[in-house]
Amino acid sequence: MSPPQDVEDPIHELASIDAIRQLTARYNRASDDGDFEAWLACFAPHGRFERSNDSRAFTGWEELRTLPGRIPVRARHITTDHIITVDGTRARQTCYLLYLDRDRHFRVHMFGVYDDVLVLLDGRWVFESRYLLIDENPAAGVAESDNDAADDNSKDGR
Repeated sequence: MSPPQDVEDPIHELASIDAIRQLTARYNRASDDGDFEAWLACFAPHGRFERSNDSRAFTGWEELRTLPGRIPVRARHITTDHIITVDGTRARQTCYLLYLDRDRHFRVHMFGVYDDVLVLLDGRWVFESRYLLIDENPAAGVAESDNDAADDNSKDGR
């Protein structure tokens, strides 16, 4: 374990920003790969996850463990445009989510914005809360048959 850092040190802030981006990437990969223990390890024991399109929030590891069964994931999570502020042992992150559906040839299925609160526990950053504000489905208003026809045409080189 590394020695304790002065949380007011600018190096601490830069290292924290990088660690939070890495945490977000590990969260994405664990979710996409179905590694739910690794996904759960991204949260504090009292962590919370909530989505704007779900009436239920999941708080604590016991409730978070039930989330993968409620929201099956067959996708790639891509997060971009991270804005991170660090205040000692607490941080805030917002970033965009682009959700690509594996079962639909990696079509964009969802777009949203994460609003995260993070805490430094035992020398590592974890999510204390993640709130996902989901934008409208980008494919809304496009007929299913239009999407399938576009896929068929792309296979033929048209």
